Amino acid sequence: MSSGRAKYGSAPWLLALAASALAFALYLPALRHEFVNFDDYDYVTKNPYLGLPFGDFIKWAFSSYWCSNWHPVTWLSLRLDHLIWGLNPTGYHLTNIVLHAANTFMTALVAHRLFGFVLAEGKAVIAAVTVALLFAVHPLHVESVAWVSERKDVLYAFFFLSSLWFYISHAAKPRRRYYLLAVAAFSLSVMSKPMAVTLPVILLIIDYYPLGRLKTASGAINMRALRDKLPFVALSLIGSVMTLIAQRQGIVHVNQLSFIDRALIAIEGLFLYLGKAFLPVSLSPFYPLPKSISMLDPVTIFAAALFTALTVASILLRRRQPALAAAWGYMFVSLVPVLGLVQVGAQAAADRYMYLPLLGPLFLLGAVGVWFHDRVGMKWWLAANIAAVTLLSVATLGQTGIWRSSTALWQRVVENHPQSSIGYSSLGYSLYEKGLHGEALANLDKAVDIAASEKIGPSKTDRYVIQRGKILLKLKRYDEAYRDMSHAIELRQDDPDFLWERGNLLLEVKRFNEALADFSRAVSLDNRHVPSLNSMGQAYLASGQYVMAIQAFGKALEIEPQDGSILANLGIAHEYNGEPSASIQYFQRAARLGFGPAQAYLHRKGMKW
Repeated sequence: MSSGRAKYGSAPWLLALAASALAFALYLPALRHEFVNFDDYDYVTKNPYLGLPFGDFIKWAFSSYWCSNWHPVTWLSLRLDHLIWGLNPTGYHLTNIVLHAANTFMTALVAHRLFGFVLAEGKAVIAAVTVALLFAVHPLHVESVAWVSERKDVLYAFFFLSSLWFYISHAAKPRRRYYLLAVAAFSLSVMSKPMAVTLPVILLIIDYYPLGRLKTASGAINMRALRDKLPFVALSLIGSVMTLIAQRQGIVHVNQLSFIDRALIAIEGLFLYLGKAFLPVSLSPFYPLPKSISMLDPVTIFAAALFTALTVASILLRRRQPALAAAWGYMFVSLVPVLGLVQVGAQAAADRYMYLPLLGPLFLLGAVGVWFHDRVGMKWWLAANIAAVTLLSVATLGQTGIWRSSTALWQRVVENHPQSSIGYSSLGYSLYEKGLHGEALANLDKAVDIAASEKIGPSKTDRYVIQRGKILLKLKRYDEAYRDMSHAIELRQDDPDFLWERGNLLLEVKRFNEALADFSRAVSLDNRHVPSLNSMGQAYLASGQYVMAIQAFGKALEIEPQDGSILANLGIAHEYNGEPSASIQYFQRAARLGFGPAQAYLHRKGMKW
């Protein structure tokens, strides 16, 4: 082994750098992409917390379940981008691309170390290069890299792979610092995305093969290998609990999907993931839940048969072909959190979920690459790799373009899934943002019609009706807008957002008492509903009730003390109430937070802040 390493020297590192450079170059077109109306608004553009003072932000990042997730390290990463780039999407995309390049580099190193336990050095290099190149350019990775909100994916993967590398290094030659670094990297991975919680089981799998650490030379269970997992298990449990708390509102209830239904969706999901790993065509940014679920569906039967065959083959061939068992076990275990056994959200599957699980099939392809090289030689091996990388790169470039804008993204979804209510709704919203209100309305009509026939998963009709109402309001079709918003409230009477939306309509048409009634009802449902408190203040302000306006804005400010718009509204209310000194103080506080209208107001008055 040592002579082999001496012969190849720094080649593994240089090849890892080359693969990562390819990964970086391939995604450069994404630097021109916009933010999209698929979580990016909640994560970045309309996230009121990214601009908090650093101490307050740290407290929020570690205690918040914003967007039904607990991932403080991801929030810290986005906060850093926000400090550097503001709301320029180029910088956020650049960070994602750099992280994907880094993950490609780490993939090459991890693959080289793992293959090095069972192959000669030269063959380990060949296998690792194959894995890294395919990882760099595979189209299944586009969603994780070209979508800003999936920062959590590329970030958790970097720490996950780093933890693996340190653990493998510790296993090869026990060193306390490597072990501690593995645990530290894993803790950062768990705090970046909950999918990381599977690492303890993954470590057991690689202990089985190729590390061979599960048993001692005498055949007894290696207790040290098991003890090594205890800190990882503890961190995994903490991450799992925090995630379940964060996502409790997004979990589809059992009365909507039975356990059998979820199991069938999971089996079909595995079939989809495995198929797209080897034949990445018809990729979609969103895969909706099926219209119906049946054990007699041909796709379900085939998927169940394939799952059973692979599992049985892995067990029966575990001694002769342990690589198959390890690769299949790795892919299955790493996908368990997102297979839908605990159904969160309205998607049946997602390309992003395969970012790291794809390594299972890729490692098998790495082994096949060695076999192919041994039989045809270096020239044909290179030709095959170049051909594969070229084809996959072209597919990746095409798939990356789909994420250039919200409209392009959702147009692809409705092309692939013409019965997707979410697709039409989101496409409609993107057209609405472009000012294409007529086209937006047509798409919302389709979304409402389709949602009425959907029986799987939570009903979304109320959301689409309220969105259609907002578009009708923009078109000043007030009666129709009021009818839609009222219908949405009837469908979901406990949603303060719907009451707030209707209240804003009533405020616009100067029906102040009715607007205040809606805002008050929203606050009674959620006494920390800042949008309703803020709008309540505006209603009082518009109706000349300045003291009441100050009280409403004040309550909103207690909840969001760093919100520049609320501070400016308080400034206006105090000015109207004949309190110029208090008014200026609020405007100055808002200006110091970077609120543009407050800065412009003070500038006109020749005042500093």
